[in-house]
Amino acid sequence: MIKVGILYTGEISNIFSLKNAIQYLGFETFIIKQPHQIYDMSKIIIPGVGSFPIGVKNLKKNKIFNEIKKLKKTKVLGICLGMQILCDQGFEFKKTNGLKLINGQIKKIDNLPELPHVGFKKVSFIKKDKLFSGIKQKTELYFTHSYELKNYFSRDIIAKVIYPNKSIVAAIKNRNFYGVQFHPEKSGEIGLKLLDNFIKLKWKKN
Repeated sequence: MIKVGILYTGEISNIFSLKNAIQYLGFETFIIKQPHQIYDMSKIIIPGVGSFPIGVKNLKKNKIFNEIKKLKKTKVLGICLGMQILCDQGFEFKKTNGLKLINGQIKKIDNLPELPHVGFKKVSFIKKDKLFSGIKQKTELYFTHSYELKNYFSRDIIAKVIYPNKSIVAAIKNRNFYGVQFHPEKSGEIGLKLLDNFIKLKWKKN
């Protein structure tokens, strides 16, 4: 049986909408607040919404932060803030170290006329990946954020939103760690398809 664990990152996160989406797909879902729980899960999701320092603080408070780094086989998906926390550092309010599982820094979005960067945006897949199986190129997915991944390694980037004067990283991957800047749980049937793809990726216990 596939068990999906959603890490607790604070009360204002999108935990419950995400949990409802995964249960709708037919998978058993758990809210993870204790470090030992992550080793019983088939997949781990780090949810979005909230600030970088608070998200990191809550993961450390629950003693989960360092345990995530130890996962060598279990697939992990960071969503929005969750994707950002996978990276080296965040600069929202103050400099805060992330999990350092993806190279790059999270900084304020520049060269866009309005912030936050919100709404359904066309996502271009840069690299072929099973995460996008059955999803058409330049599909619209839902974003809401004011910070983006910068100073990254191109090898880690698997999707972007491309504008005439800039691009914004939409999805990343390094080994068993995935991240998406958009919210699949708020992106309708396509978002559900992406979550289903992630949950069904082959996995092994650590």
